[in-house]
Formats: sequence, C-alpha cells, structure tokens
Amino acid sequence: MKGKFTTIAALLLLLIGAVGTLPARAQVSELPSLREIYKDCFDLGAAVSIAGWSDQTLDKHSELLAHHFNSLTAGNEMKPDATQPWPGTFRFADADRMIAFAQEHGMKVRGHTLVWHNQTPQWFFRDGSNQLIYEKETITAEDRQAVIHRLEQHIEAVVGHFGDAVYAWDVVNEAVSDTGGSIYRQDSPWYRILGEDYIKIAFRKAHEVNPNAKLFYNDYYIDAPAKRARTLEMLQKLLAEGVPIHGVGIQGHWSVNDTRISEIEQSIRMYAELGLEIQITEMDVGMQGFTEEEQAERYRELFQLFKKYSDVITSVTLWGTTDDTSWRRDESPLLFDANQQPKPAFWALVDTEKPWYANRAEYLGAVAFLSSSGQRLGVLRPGEYSIAELETLGFTLEEVAGLDVEREHLITFYSQEDLRGEAWHFTTTDSFPGRALAAEAKSLSIRFLESKNIALNKPVRASVLEDRAARAVDGDGLTSWSPSAGPPYWLEVDLQGNFLLSRWVVRLHGSGPLGGQVAESPFNAADFRLQVSDDAITWRDEDVVEGNTASVYEGSLDLVPARFIRLYVTRPTSVELNYSLYVYELEVYETGLEESSAKAPGDQAAEVVSMVEIKQLPYEYRQTLPKKQRGRLEEFSYPVSHYIDRERQLVTAQGLKAKEAGRETVEGEPITKQAYIYLPPGYDPEDQETKYNVLYLLHGVGGSRYEWLRGSGTAHDTYVICNVLDNLIASGEIEPLLVVFPEGRSAHDWTDTAFNPQKTNLLGFYYFDYELRHDLIPFVEANFNTYADITDTSPEGIAFSREHRAIAGLSMGGMQALNLTLGGHRHDFAAFTGAAGDPQNGLAPTVLAQGMQDLFAYVGAFSNAPTSSPGTVLGQGIASSPHRIELLYMTCGDADAIAMQSYRSAADGLREAAGDNLGAFYQVVLKGRGHDFSVWNHGFYNFIRLCFGKVETAEPVDILLTLD
Repeated sequence: MKGKFTTIAALLLLLIGAVGTLPARAQVSELPSLREIYKDCFDLGAAVSIAGWSDQTLDKHSELLAHHFNSLTAGNEMKPDATQPWPGTFRFADADRMIAFAQEHGMKVRGHTLVWHNQTPQWFFRDGSNQLIYEKETITAEDRQAVIHRLEQHIEAVVGHFGDAVYAWDVVNEAVSDTGGSIYRQDSPWYRILGEDYIKIAFRKAHEVNPNAKLFYNDYYIDAPAKRARTLEMLQKLLAEGVPIHGVGIQGHWSVNDTRISEIEQSIRMYAELGLEIQITEMDVGMQGFTEEEQAERYRELFQLFKKYSDVITSVTLWGTTDDTSWRRDESPLLFDANQQPKPAFWALVDTEKPWYANRAEYLGAVAFLSSSGQRLGVLRPGEYSIAELETLGFTLEEVAGLDVEREHLITFYSQEDLRGEAWHFTTTDSFPGRALAAEAKSLSIRFLESKNIALNKPVRASVLEDRAARAVDGDGLTSWSPSAGPPYWLEVDLQGNFLLSRWVVRLHGSGPLGGQVAESPFNAADFRLQVSDDAITWRDEDVVEGNTASVYEGSLDLVPARFIRLYVTRPTSVELNYSLYVYELEVYETGLEESSAKAPGDQAAEVVSMVEIKQLPYEYRQTLPKKQRGRLEEFSYPVSHYIDRERQLVTAQGLKAKEAGRETVEGEPITKQAYIYLPPGYDPEDQETKYNVLYLLHGVGGSRYEWLRGSGTAHDTYVICNVLDNLIASGEIEPLLVVFPEGRSAHDWTDTAFNPQKTNLLGFYYFDYELRHDLIPFVEANFNTYADITDTSPEGIAFSREHRAIAGLSMGGMQALNLTLGGHRHDFAAFTGAAGDPQNGLAPTVLAQGMQDLFAYVGAFSNAPTSSPGTVLGQGIASSPHRIELLYMTCGDADAIAMQSYRSAADGLREAAGDNLGAFYQVVLKGRGHDFSVWNHGFYNFIRLCFGKVETAEPVDILLTLD
C-alpha cells in the first residue's frame, strides 16, 4: 500500500468532539503544584479543621495541603470559643499542631480571628451578677471597663502565645452592617457595649503585643457597592485616628452568578488607595444551579483579576480543601471533590490564559489509546512523538482500536518522520484503524486547537424580531432575542468567512436574569437544531436536540465546514401552549485549523476525493419534483437459468462444476423473475445514442424488489429513493443513470421472504452472482440503453463496461455486494455442510465465490449482514483479481446490534490485504443509528454521488468518517 490519507476538506472525517472523559484518578504528586504556580504572585492558602469534633482536614488532606498551599488558616480552632472557652482557660493544642505542620512544610499561618460577634463565649459579656451586659438598659463605666479588660487580656494571651509563628491576624471580623442607616453591625455584643471603640482597642492591643504581625479587618460582601462604601468610611476614620490597620480581608464567599468582576476590581482599587494590603481570606465559589465548567470559568476570571493586582494582593486563601468538608457543601464550592480529585476549577487555575481542559491535558494526557475491548493501553500528553515511542508505553499502534481525545485537541499521524508527509487527523473515535496506520505512520503530534467564538457580533437575520436578533450574538448574557409569535423560529448568522466548526453553545431562558439563572427549566427551548450552509439557501442539520431542559446547551461539531449557521427552533419550551423563546447568546467556535491543512502538497488524489463531501441527505432531496423532472419506474420480467432448486442443487446453463459452486450442479428449465428499474427523466428507449450508467441495488434478508422503494419512504405518493435520484440529476450532482431493484434470492422459491436457514430461499442469496452475470445483466444491457455491454469480452470491452456498473446493498444485500463481488465465502445451513455453524443464524461458510470485479468497479455495502467474510478474505479476493476496485463504500450505524460487528470485521484488515488493487475505501459510521433506512438512505445518497469516475485515484485512499 503506497499511501493513505484523510483530508480535512472532506472532514466530517473521524471526528467526534468529546467533552473529555480522558483522565483516570489522579495522584496528588502527578498534579501541578498551585503554590509553585502562584509563588511569584501571592501566597495561596487553605482553611483547615483540626479539632476532634471536626472533619480534621489537616490530617486527612495533609498531602493535598502540602503540595498545593503555602499558607494555612484554622477554620475554627483560633476563634475565641476555641482558644478561651472559659475565663483564663486557654486551649492552644489544636492550633499548635497546625502551626507545627505549617512550619514542617514551609507554610505561613494566618490567625483567624481575635474579635467576632459569633463564636465568642457569653462570659465575655456578663457582669458580676452574671447578667448579660448588652441586654441591660444602662451600661455602666464599670461594665465597659470589665469587657475592655477581657478583650485586651484575650488578645494579649492569644497573640502572645503564637508570636511570630502567625504572621497576620484577622483582628476584627465582620463589624460593618449589612444594611444602611449605620456603619456598624448593631447586633454585635462588642458594639452594643463598647460602640466603635472596640475596633480601635483590638487593633491597638494586637499591635502592642506583636508589632511584627500584619493586622487585617476581615468581612464579607465588602466588594458590593453599598457595604463597600460603609467599610471604606469606617477604615478611613480608623486610619485617620492612627489605628494600626495594615490590610483588609475580602472574604470572597462568592457564587457563579453573583458579584460582577468589575465590582470586585473596583473594590480592590479603592481599598488599595487607602494604602492597605489586600488579602482574599475565605474564598469559595458556590455552583448551585450551575455546572462545574461554569464554576471553573468563574474561578479563572477571579484569579486573572488577582494576578492583575498582585502588587497589592498578598494572599488568597480557599475556605477549605474538598467539597464534602466545606461549610457550603451543598454548593460544591471548592477546587477538589469528595475524593480529593481536582475539579475543572482546579485546572482553570493552573494557567488562567487557557481553558481548564487544555491545562488538564498538559499534565494528565490529551489522548488515551484504547484496545478493542475499551481497555486503556496508554496515554500521551500534547507534543510530538515518533511511532516507535509508543512501545515505551507498552503497546503498539496495531493494538489500538479506539481513541479518547480531550476536547479541542487533535492527534495527527504522519507518513514520515518529523511530522512530514501525508497526514491523518483524529479526535475521539471507537473505530480507529490502528493496524492500517501501523503500516503507514512514522510520527504523530498531539495539539490543542484553541477555539474562538466566531458568531460574536456577526450579521444576523431572523424569522421574527430581526431588529432584536443581534442581541443573541452580542456577547452580553443579560440581553436576549425573545420571539413569541409562534414556532418555528430561526436565527441565521453570517460568519463572514469559511470556517471549520468544533462546537456550539446556546444560552436559553434559564441562563438569564428573568429565568433565575438556573441549570434546568421547562421554559428553555425544548426542540431545536443547529444548521449550517455554504450559501444561506441549502441548509443541513449538524446537531439535533430534542426534549431539552438545560439552560445552557453545548454541542460538539466534527470540524464542520460552514459559512452560515442557523439556530432552528421548533418547540420553544416544554410548557404546553407557551411559545416564548429566549436566546441570550448563540456561540459557535472554530479551531483555527485551515480546511487545506491536511492535504499533502501536490497530492492530486486528495483533490479528487475532496470534490465530494460525505454529508446528510438533504431534506429537500426527499421531496417530489415537477413531473417533467421526474424519472419513472418500470417492472420487467426476465428468464433465470442459474438458481438453487428444491434439492439444494445449482441449476446452471453454463456447465459449472460442483467444485467451483460448492454443491451439485444440474441442468434445468429456467424460471421467471421480476425486477424494477428506475429510468431517469428524458429516458427514451428509441434513442440509441444516449447511454447510461447502471446501479444494481440489493435488498435485505426479509425484503424484496420493493424494499428500497417502500422502505425509503414516500413523499406526495412518490418513492423517496426515486425523488433523491431525480433531485441529484436535476442539481447536476450525478449524470442520469439506471437503477435496477432485483430480487436477490436466486432460488426456485425466490418469492418466499421468510428467514429460515434450512430453506433454499436463503441459500439463494449466496448464489445470486451467477444470476447477475449470466441472466440479469445480459437482459438489462440488451433491453435498456447502457454504456456497458457484457457481450464485449475483449480486455478493452471489459475494462470499459465495469467502469459504468455499480453494485450496492443493505444488510444481506450488503453482504452480497461484498462476498459475491469481491470473492468472499458462500454460506449454507451448517447441518448440510458438516461444519460448525454460527450460533445466531446456523450458517457456515463453504467455498469462495469467484468474484465479479470484472463486472463492477464500484461496490457499496450498507450495514452488511453477519455472514460477510472477514476483511482479510475480502482483501485477498480484491488483490487476486486483474481488475481494480475503484470505490468500496461501507457504512453502518454504531447502535446497530445486528451489523456493527460484521461491519467492523469486514473492514478490519481489508486494506492491508487488498493493497493497491483497491482505490478509495470509505468507512462511514453514523452515530446513534441502528439497522434501518436512516443509515441506508444516507449510504445510497453518498455512494451514488461517488460512483462513475468521481473518486478514481492513482494512489490508494482511505476515508474514515464518523458522522452525526
């Protein structure tokens, strides 16, 4: 085999975009260290629990803490109720253990907190008669002095005990009011007894005890405008009085959808203008109602902001380690899950300039190589490799049957070393031709294809409310296109260029402020689809969504080429009689990969193949054309002298021998059979000058000459398959041709459609080649105007005629097209052969068919039946013939429980065995499709567009596609 390539111009290719289930469980030591990543920006800390009654994360998460963080904060163990639960009784053991851990691992410690209205024992606020002072009508000077003494004594003891082991203290926590009317929190016992003086006393005493410590005021929501204003007023007043405040702690208990980044940035600037150091002290980001990916994006934006202000932000502390130990565990707000595994939010922080999944791929791998059983053979990170390097992972390319590729990554194999020569591109696929590539590829690369939203601010058209449609592509998640006149609705975007699309996102009702910014809602669009077009006239579906309730839908696209895209909505909500649609944003992403990037320079074969794009059958091609543009069906009868008789013998008029036939042969009277033929528009039997190509289209095991006609469906009382032919001819995609729909059972009981391996009707399928060669083709070419002439047996005549005939079939007909044309096995009921039969159908292989490569240059097999011969056998049949198969087109649905295994078996090894005697070899897998006409119509439509000179190539070409 001299060459094999896949062009991106044809690229519906092997590409299935995937969200990325790639990594297995990650060990802590395998992960990038966040403390190392941010060491030149700010300290990165975590809050821990130590006490016996707590989750004890200091012990349980010790490896995680030491690897990722260089600062610790006690969640509770340094608060007043923990350090001095009763007057004069101090407990420091838990906090001391945390400090010892920190010192052992080169970590700083923040003290939290000295003064707070919560978690402070009530004895701090009782008078000599045990009455709560803040409840008294009159608070005396003696009462005030007693509380001040206790406050100062507590600070002196606690700060003095820890000394320089604690470099910073949250001295006062949450003193500012949440509501207007007052700067200070009115329900604080400290404020009710001492007024604002308690803040001054606390800071001055802490500074007196340890002048080296940094002293912070710490609070929540102080990045929101109203509370920020009150906090700034308080701080300005305290600083003006010389109170030793060194910094402000913004707690940072955020959610995916709350405070805007702009408000947080403004807060950082305003506090920094006071000359204060800023620390984010208790950060977490709740994701209730949102996805982990949306949470990751929020974390990424926040850390981008923190890095921007790293000259004033000196520390960022996460309030916990894992979701299950968080005080907000119902909102899963942290970087690690309950199994201490990194979430997308973690990976978002590794490099805030890249998507989280690109970061993950850099460390845990971008491509997993899978065996035929789905077992992971090895994983590679992005980079450049020689094929030989795979052996260091303990496997060879021949063993690989599937790939699991991280989102927006591409693995490319090259026919030469150093990433040169012909190229084959893949994303995730479970139909990877490892054995074929092993013989061809010498090097490979794995790369991240960074995508961008190319629909942003592009020109739009819409079915209704066109003046508001631009809101759906303006990048603002708070504005929407919201029609309500009644579906269907469509929104079209001119991308203003040709792109390869990798994914798309639509943000619906529930994602916006009116929908409550929730993850699911019945008011989200239920049934819709993304369509693409090259001319804004002919549209094809690329992603069809039904029964949706998600507020944000994201779909993968298989590097789909497009100039225009259209959102087409048929059911705007799941609520009966509600026709209101809300589209807050429609996003479409491209990869930056050019359509021509996979084509080898000067490769003429690539250009020939790329002329015909494998695609979905256009909806409009199913429709009936005006009468003058329609072809017609005729039924004809013809004599058959080659068939299986009642005794399971082959009746023949050619003197065939039993050894060749695999059974006794006899002479006998011919039988008469019927077939249909499609005659194209304008066909005139008297016009002997106009000639036509001919396709023989074979039915399945339970079908007949009617199966392709009736099974493909009807439109306006005409058969869809005839409409498709009419439309293909009218559009100029194919030349007018004849299509024969025969009865595929060459047996005396050919009208019996029952499946019974003991009957002769089933046996007749495996001897149809004799009927074709000696009875049907001679009749067709004698009675209809065909280029082919089977009576011309000269080498030139045979070569000419076979270029004008094609054969294809569905299911059992697909088996016939393979086995009988290419030289695979005939079959019979195992009880009659003495061989072991297939337990599913009772059939066993007998002799090899002679093959019909001298008759057909183009062969199609759609969901080929289980008795199809293995690819090595079929390939050997191809290789042994003096005639080259120009096109072999195989297709199957990946949900086909009947034929998917036989499809793979027939394709596996075929190319290697066939060598140069096989030209273009298409293998097309349709995602989610079964054993039905959705596959067979698709196969017929694309096969006929490739036949009769469309893909003749000097070099062998393999095109492997996985399509929606």
